[in-house]
This record gives sequence, structure tokens and C-alpha cells, in this order.
Amino acid sequence: MRLNRLVLPLYLLPLAFNESCSAKPTVHILNQDLVFHVIDTGQGSSALVELPDNKLFLIDSGYDTTKTRQFFNGLSNRQIDYFLTTHGDQDHINNGKWIYENFEVKYSFLPRLYSNSLNVKDKYNVQPIQLNSTKTYTEFLTSATKDNNWEYTDGHDFDKFKTSNEYTIDILEENIYPTSNQNDYSPIIIFSYRGKSICISGDATSVKENAIVQNFELPKCEAYVIGHHGSNSSSSANFLKKIAPNYSFYSSGDVNGTKYGLPNLQALQRIKPYSGTNIYGTEFCGNISFRISHETGKLVLDESYEKTTTAWNGKGGERLAI
Repeated sequence: MRLNRLVLPLYLLPLAFNESCSAKPTVHILNQDLVFHVIDTGQGSSALVELPDNKLFLIDSGYDTTKTRQFFNGLSNRQIDYFLTTHGDQDHINNGKWIYENFEVKYSFLPRLYSNSLNVKDKYNVQPIQLNSTKTYTEFLTSATKDNNWEYTDGHDFDKFKTSNEYTIDILEENIYPTSNQNDYSPIIIFSYRGKSICISGDATSVKENAIVQNFELPKCEAYVIGHHGSNSSSSANFLKKIAPNYSFYSSGDVNGTKYGLPNLQALQRIKPYSGTNIYGTEFCGNISFRISHETGKLVLDESYEKTTTAWNGKGGERLAI
């Protein structure tokens, strides 16, 4: 079993929203805050991070094409410095091919999945492990691997990277592959700035979370982008005890609860002892933006967003108070 801990060199490595839950972002130029955007992409997931040195880090590309592309078309910066795809589910990659066609992506991190027509090694000669046979993933992978500026998130020893004196990004991986659940290709990603940390974990289940807890020292996190859209299979008790988030955010478009029942009541009940009433979802708020202030080191919401007070007690169930 090999552990990989990637700490990106941020010297290698821009946005707030209008007062209503608008899809059009305003780019900040060297504002020195770390700005985090949970993008409303329907029943999917995508997040864009504006780093204090004015570079962009994209995690997944979401599902809904209209809302997601409206967000990205509002960006004046047409360069994405890092594009990390957590795993191959359509609700996380549906706009990936479009991103590569419409933005200059400087560097990509990919899950170790191959497609029916494409099985390629990365720049470090690392091979993928497992098949994702969907047409969407094949198209995405073809676009992502056109040049040599990419690697697998769990492929080699990342010691060559150095940390910035100002802030860091940790991509934590535990090699548990191949796996029957491709959600667990999702790494745990930690952004740290001014003494505050933000955690985002894709669709990682409790299996992946517990493997990370056992092998890494996780920081207490000011914010947590809730795993797997608020699914009960994620946000395990041991994981939450470590990161203890003061704020929690989720991406979900399951407004009637009939398709997936997300966010799940039990998951949010595990989160509530840490985040209290500071739980927010794209289903009510649309795009959500918050920042770690350079001046104060505090987390600041860009708007007065509607708080989530209820969740589904199962697929097709009732929406009950958390």
C-alpha cells in the first residue's frame, strides 16, 4: 500500500457574486483573499478556487450545462491553472470536454481510470488502473490528455513539490485501488491559508475517508464542501471529528428528493454538531461564494445566503428538520 501526499507549489499555480444568487462572477484582480466558489451545476459538483496570487484551481466540471457554462462564460480570465477531476462520474465531468475547448488549461490531475478507446500513461509513465466505459468519460479523457501537461493524482512520489510560505494545497491520496466503487478515486483536497483550511472530497465514501484519517494528520477545517452531495455514504463520524468544520456547503439539485434523496438527513445530522446553522446548499442558494480574508484570516460569505435547515430522510422520503 503506497501513500501519496501532493503539496502543490503555489508559486506555479478570480471572483465574487452579485447580491442575488447570480451565475455571473466578478473577477478580483490580486485581491489577496482566497475565494472559493461552490458552483450551482444542478445535481453535480464543480468548485472553482481563486488563489491569492490570481490563479485558478478548478475541481470537477459539474453536470448541468446551461447553469455551469453561464458561470464560466462570465469569467474574464480564460486560463485555468489547475484542473483536477476527482473521478469519472458524469455529474462531475459533463462539462470537462467543453472546459478544455474553451479555456487554456495549464495542468491537469486525473483519476487513474481508462476508457474503452484510450489507455494512456501519464508523464511519469504511470498507468491507469480501472475502466470507465462511458462515452462522456472517453470524450473527457481524450481532451484532457491531448498534451503532456497532466498526471494521475495517485501515480508517483510527489516529494518534488514545495510548499508556498503563504498558503498550501494538499491532495491526499491513499491507494485503495482498484475498487468496486469508483467514487473512492476522489482524493481529499485541503486548501490552507492564513491559518484556516478548506476541505473538499469529491464523492469519496467513508472507506476512503477512513483510509485518509488513518494515514494523515488532517487539520481542523473552517469549511467543508460536503462529500458526495450530502450522501449518507460520506461524511463519516471519524472524518468529521478530525476536520470539525465550522461551515459546510453542498452541491445538490435533487429538489424533490425523488432521484437520490440528497442531501441526506443522517449525513447533515452528523455535520450539525460542528457547523451548527452554518450549512448551505446550491439547491437554495445557487452559486455560493466565500473567502478567507487576507486581512483578518476569517471566513466571510459573499452574500447572506439561505441556510439549510432540512434534509431528506431517504430517496422519495420526507424532508425533515436537521
